[in-house]
Amino acid sequence: MLILLRDQVTPASFYGDLWGVPAKGLAPVPALSTLLLLRKAAACGKETNVFEGRNLIGFVQEGDDEHADSGIAAVLTNGSAGKKHLCLGRRHACELFRDALLACSEPETGTGNLPVRGGSVSVYVSEKLYRWILLAGC
Repeated sequence: MLILLRDQVTPASFYGDLWGVPAKGLAPVPALSTLLLLRKAAACGKETNVFEGRNLIGFVQEGDDEHADSGIAAVLTNGSAGKKHLCLGRRHACELFRDALLACSEPETGTGNLPVRGGSVSVYVSEKLYRWILLAGC
């Protein structure tokens, strides 16, 4: 997940990861289509890492003027549930953001403590982009 949304790399995804390989009993990777859509639509702009701590990390891409409703905040943990203080920049300070991966259901502000469930990933996007993703069926 981390690689898909970072600006420092060009990730590759495989057909079997996206669509599954029924002949081998392999299901699609959960949420991969949503992550690919987020990379294209919203993962851009200034990137800030908040990697202090062992089990709970986060990063932000503030978005830019070329991509409407762009900007993401990702929170990851391999431990228990928690919150990470992340700021999506001044342009998003008063906006509401939602977890595009649907792990956390409550809207959060663009500056605040963003929750993540234990052993999980949450990727927060603008309310407008969130609704668009739900309509796209990702």
